[in-house]
Amino acid sequence: MKSLIEWGVQNCNMPTYLTQSNVLCVSLIETFKREYVFESCLENPESVIDHIQEWVDEYNGYAPHSALMMMNPNEYY
Repeated sequence: MKSLIEWGVQNCNMPTYLTQSNVLCVSLIETFKREYVFESCLENPESVIDHIQEWVDEYNGYAPHSALMMMNPNEYY
């Protein structure tokens, strides 16, 4: 199982009074749950962990994003 450090995730804390700071995180998590987790046949937490990297690669490499002019993040950046 990969750690968050191996995925390049950095821990940061947002000020508690800036609720809009959390909107991007909530949106990403809701998208992953809706489009990947709920659509998969997952029997246990380990099966979710096993699929996370695959889902991240698909999200960044194949799925178009309306906020990125219908390009995927790899194309846009």
